[in-house]
Amino acid sequence: MKRKDWNIIAGALGVILLIAAGWMVLGGPLGRSGKTWTVSMEPGKFVPDTLTIQVGDRVTFVNRDTEPRWPASNLHPTHGIYPEFDPQESVPPGSSWSFVFDRAGGWKFHDHLIPGLRGIIQVVQ
Repeated sequence: MKRKDWNIIAGALGVILLIAAGWMVLGGPLGRSGKTWTVSMEPGKFVPDTLTIQVGDRVTFVNRDTEPRWPASNLHPTHGIYPEFDPQESVPPGSSWSFVFDRAGGWKFHDHLIPGLRGIIQVVQ
């Protein structure tokens, strides 16, 4: 193999290693933010009830109510629009549940136990 061919191979390997390092450091594709946001589940409401985040960000739902809460994707009761956005059980008072949003979109959600409580997580690239 000629020296020129080895240089091309070495350059390609360098690019692959750079992408892999970015993936490991950032927890996903280059450019993902990876921030953590908090939504407080308080008596009768989500605070905030509207949040704009980036793909790859985590939202932690903290139950600051005295009753169990259950944040989940619309539509009630199936949670079928974004089925992964569902803890599959209630979150006890004083506990939390986190979800990493890996899809862009406007994700409406509700409390499965109190369906009138609603919010939206706007996820942008």
